[in-house]
Amino acid sequence: MSRRRMERLGGRWSKAVSRTDETMIIHYTLPHHPPKTFKSESDIVIIGRHPRPGRPIDLDLSPDSYVSKRHARIRHENGEYWVEDLGSGNGTWVNGRKITEKTRLTPKTRLRIGWTSIEVEMEAAPPRPDTGPGKPAISGDKEESRGPEGVIVTEADREQGPDDSRDMTVTQAWRQLKALNDFSRALETDTTLDALGQILVKQLQMAIPNAQRGAVLLPDEQGELLLKAHWPQGDHSVSMTWVRRAFTKREAFIWSAAPSDASTHDTPHSAIYYDVQSAIYVPLLLGGDVFGVIYVDNYCARDAFSSIDLEMLKAMAGQVAMFIRDHVLRKDLQREELLRSNLLRQFSPKIAEQILDKAARLQRGGERADPVTILVSDVRSFTALSAKMDPDEVVRMLNEMFDAFVPIISEYGGIVDKFVGDSLLAVFGSPEPDSHQWEKAVRAALEMQRAMRMLGEGRKVRRLPVFQVGIGIHTGEAIHGFIGSAERVEFTVIGDTVNRAARYCDGASPKEIVISQPVYEHVYRLVEVEPKTIRTKHPETEGNLEGFLVKGLKKEDGPSGARRG
Repeated sequence: MSRRRMERLGGRWSKAVSRTDETMIIHYTLPHHPPKTFKSESDIVIIGRHPRPGRPIDLDLSPDSYVSKRHARIRHENGEYWVEDLGSGNGTWVNGRKITEKTRLTPKTRLRIGWTSIEVEMEAAPPRPDTGPGKPAISGDKEESRGPEGVIVTEADREQGPDDSRDMTVTQAWRQLKALNDFSRALETDTTLDALGQILVKQLQMAIPNAQRGAVLLPDEQGELLLKAHWPQGDHSVSMTWVRRAFTKREAFIWSAAPSDASTHDTPHSAIYYDVQSAIYVPLLLGGDVFGVIYVDNYCARDAFSSIDLEMLKAMAGQVAMFIRDHVLRKDLQREELLRSNLLRQFSPKIAEQILDKAARLQRGGERADPVTILVSDVRSFTALSAKMDPDEVVRMLNEMFDAFVPIISEYGGIVDKFVGDSLLAVFGSPEPDSHQWEKAVRAALEMQRAMRMLGEGRKVRRLPVFQVGIGIHTGEAIHGFIGSAERVEFTVIGDTVNRAARYCDGASPKEIVISQPVYEHVYRLVEVEPKTIRTKHPETEGNLEGFLVKGLKKEDGPSGARRG
């Protein structure tokens, strides 16, 4: 006869446990799952998950992923029940407190292992005047866990959850709300878009207790969904079939695997490969815009997730969507302000606003403009001249020249694209088309040479070195748009037309203006010219250029749309 039966017969043990003969009865419940009962004739029950050879367990709490493989031990000895943690990852909790030593259970004890609430069936335990050293008794009596009247309980005091919860559902609801609140606070800080993914996956693990894997996918500037963060580390279990469904249909859904005896032809290959039993996919939806997708899955249970989990995930997705939208708006405002400041350094306010109107369409890209007319000016023999001058004298000389050139170009509807040392590049016909761009470019060039003559006379009087420029003009197709980095972006033109204009400038002697054949075709009634051949510096790769040297305006030149004003 067993010791316990002998103790009963001897009257030394009153009924402390409701048992059937030698049976220990344990009731346990995982949130959103029906209650279950476990019975054992042993005095010791090992609680854990996924038993394997050499490491047996008695009570398997799968699919609770927060339970360790060997989590805790419940022992019946001397007419009492005791619980002991076996070094689990998430701890064993008695009445809202994480135990660190063997602890006695009473009829009112609230025991939690992972997310599973456990109750050992017993009647009132015999009174114990002394629990003995190292064996504290933790009562489930609500009066014992209540704080003194008038005491303020802070968030830090409640960090481990509600002490007065009587079932796991309340505790889970508290943890989900706390995760949502913590996530909201994290978004209020100066969070970057990259850090957002890591913060989200951390909070997902708290908010969705049965989630064993998860990920965040956000689109790049081209709209391609990128895997920004996922857990656990290593390979992911994302199904792009479900991601596309959530993203394109703008709908959140719970998926459950088909029963083992049912057909799986509709199941994505990734779900079969990663043994996904249930999953939630939620789009980051705000208004009519979708900013990405978040998902969680479980590889143990087909019914791991509930409608409450779905709504929680949707609430977090809504917050993420608002954060991303605000982040994008802030970045757009910062980019526009940076662009405006850069443009105002390049162009007049009127032209800058015209370019900004295009910015929404061009962004950091470009578009073809056909035609545009490019004017390039360059100081002749600048290297030899500047070698004889002090650096500050060189800078003052160039500033005098550019101070004279810029107003002239602006007056004729052109924009100064850039300054490169002693060279200037101006554009006519961009950003807005101009049907008189060729005439305006030629007239501007003539005015620039006249300004150089006046500037030279003034420098002679001041006994300063006199210098001359050559000017080249070409027209054709080019690409104009915003080029640069996120910190510095400029509106500019690029293409073969720009390169050829520079070659015509190279072929212009001091005081000369050389135009290309395409330019001359538009201004032949305006100017007096004579042919000029531009010798190539690389005859093996390119031929000579044929152009025209502008001698001046024709005397019969009358009113023109290219005139100033």
